[in-house]
Amino acid sequence: MSDHIHLSLRERSQVEVARLTLTEIDGTRLADAATAAHLVGRIEHSLRNLIAIVDTRDGQS
Repeated sequence: MSDHIHLSLRERSQVEVARLTLTEIDGTRLADAATAAHLVGRIEHSLRNLIAIVDTRDGQS
């Protein structure tokens, strides 16, 4: 049995957006409150999308 999850193109895109968002986090950019708030919002959005993928896949193995 394989633990590999087959993702749709949309789901793979959402995972890639989450990866890119995480790579854009830079401690110097977080010093500015507005930029930090924007990045936190992007992280929250990406996390919600990833959780939705997992929730829809839960129990489908």
